[in-house]
Amino acid sequence: MDTAAVDRAWGIVFVVWVLETHVIILEWVLGAHIVILEQVLIARVLFVAQVLGAPVVVLERVLGACVILVVWVLVACIIFVAWVLVAHIVFVVQVLGVCVVVLKRVLGAHIVFVVQVLVAHVLSACSHCCAVALWLRHYGGAGAL
Repeated sequence: MDTAAVDRAWGIVFVVWVLETHVIILEWVLGAHIVILEQVLIARVLFVAQVLGAPVVVLERVLGACVILVVWVLVACIIFVAWVLVAHIVFVVQVLGVCVVVLKRVLGAHIVFVVQVLVAHVLSACSHCCAVALWLRHYGGAGAL
């Protein structure tokens, strides 16, 4: 038996055994690292999800509350403006109504006064005409002029 051939065969067996051992160790190490990496990643994802989830929920609630608050404020402002406008419109209508009533009364009084003056002038003119006619009839008719 050739000892050199046996040594080479044992050398090959040893190399194969070393390589297989390294492969097994590498698989174990890589497998362990992969498992650890997966666990770390999952833990970090869960942590980030929990941490981010809470701020997102809080942010949604805050934004929702802010939106509701803004809506309430806008509605309150709209209602307030509406009330103020209605109050001003009612006030203006009342003032204009009073002014119209006063104007009607003033104009009515002026119209009545003007009518009375005109009637008085007409009556005065009529009375003068009647007096002249009576005078003419009394003192000789139309030929006396």
